[in-house]
Amino acid sequence: MIFDVGMHDGTDTASYLSRGYAVLAIEADPSLASAGVERFDDAISRGQLQARQTYLRLRDRFFANTEAKTYAFWYDWHATY
Repeated sequence: MIFDVGMHDGTDTASYLSRGYAVLAIEADPSLASAGVERFDDAISRGQLQARQTYLRLRDRFFANTEAKTYAFWYDWHATY
């Protein structure tokens, strides 16, 4: 599964979908999120895409291991729909 954080106009989302990936796309801007839901209605219907109008807020804890290229963070999920 691909996490597309900041779907914007859906360019990256479309690319991931065309390659056959399952995608969870989130967008904070309500108008862009609505446009994405309309644009990708078929992918949503077949279960390949989940699109949400929401945002992520980092909490006070963040871990980064740059040598191993691993990152972890805690977030609050504020889904509107």
